[in-house]
Amino acid sequence: MCGPWTLAASVALPRGEKALSDPGACRDLRQALLAAATEHVDKVSSLIPGADIVLQFDEPSLTGVLAGSVPTASGFSRLRSVDEQTAREALTELTAGLAPRVRSVVVHTCAPSPPLRMLADVPDLAVAVDVALLGGAEWDLVAEAVEASRPPWLGVVPTDATGTHPGRYVERVLAMWRRLGLPDAGLSTLTLSPACGLAGRSPDAALGVARLVQAAAHELGEIAQGS
Repeated sequence: MCGPWTLAASVALPRGEKALSDPGACRDLRQALLAAATEHVDKVSSLIPGADIVLQFDEPSLTGVLAGSVPTASGFSRLRSVDEQTAREALTELTAGLAPRVRSVVVHTCAPSPPLRMLADVPDLAVAVDVALLGGAEWDLVAEAVEASRPPWLGVVPTDATGTHPGRYVERVLAMWRRLGLPDAGLSTLTLSPACGLAGRSPDAALGVARLVQAAAHELGEIAQGS
């Protein structure tokens, strides 16, 4: 589902400006999103009894919301930035309302410079990122999260991937993992994922990407067991 801050940066108010410009509208959107997500999870649970449900919120605009780089409706200016405490409290409220109903609540961001430290402070929230967009500073935060037993989900396989061998995706993660001085045994704690959403792919292509992710996870698991 679309995350609360990306939603606020996308939805227009009746007067034409984005909801992000109005704290009250942001609050109303979050409450509506929580109600919709709860209804959706309950419906899936009724259709598939006993399923372990993972609910993912996509937040590609979150970095821009925090940086104050979201354009106004006219495009001639930028909306005022949202401070990290406000952003964190909103995500905490949303996660707390959903955590009892699902196995995991995940925020996925495929934007450069994801706010990993802020997201790590939200209880019961997993964070999913595209590893191709992580710089040295972000990888240091990944190491901190791993050591705090809250490793992020690593998007290792591009959504346009067409290959059949997961080796090159494993090598990227393994090289940085070892550069950070993390033990190979810790690789077993990682969750791998596609780098971004698969909505634009055909069912067969999406399945192919999912299989590559599964194969990469299997390879990392074997490395962890052999350490």
